[in-house]
Amino acid sequence: MNTIKNISTSYKAIITLALAVLMLTVTIFTTYAYTDASIIGDYIILESGSGIPALYEVEVGTTRTVTIANLNQARSGDESLAVIDYDNSGLDNVRITGQKAGVATVAYGTSVGTVIVNNWQVVDSNNISYYVIKDNGEVALKGSGDAKYAPVEIIVGTNNITWRSMNEKVAKVDGAGLITGYESGSSIVIGEFADKWGAAQTIVILVSVGT
Repeated sequence: MNTIKNISTSYKAIITLALAVLMLTVTIFTTYAYTDASIIGDYIILESGSGIPALYEVEVGTTRTVTIANLNQARSGDESLAVIDYDNSGLDNVRITGQKAGVATVAYGTSVGTVIVNNWQVVDSNNISYYVIKDNGEVALKGSGDAKYAPVEIIVGTNNITWRSMNEKVAKVDGAGLITGYESGSSIVIGEFADKWGAAQTIVILVSVGT
């Protein structure tokens, strides 16, 4: 059986080319994380999902190790999500470290000519996975200068919502979600965040001022 020590230069080149083509394909057909939501009353519970099944999971800032027999090379499809380190000194270990929540594809080439691909769900438990929208997602302000916070309560995760107003002449919102009225009318305030699994989430708040 060939080993990494006596594999021919041309054979190495074939494996390298196969991995390069594979990772180019992965780059073109990017896997995006998505999340299913269970709604119980006002409570919104986010649940993991992805464009293709994630077979393994790693937390942001932690490292997991997998063993690939006859390992020759390894590549991450998106190093902003997961970076890899490997050796082929007989241990055949690949270490995957989570960088940012999302789904990353990792490809492994072996000295016997096979290419193995699996998907890693990188999770960030600091991000939101469970929240509540109160008051039917509506904010009524009496007039100019009146202010209220967006009626959103984070149950699990750290508040990483970015807020913006669709009509700042009527109402503005700051980074903490405090909505301030400026003139009579209506506006929509949008809250956006990446959840625990890296999926983009959007919250819509309806705002009325002096009406």
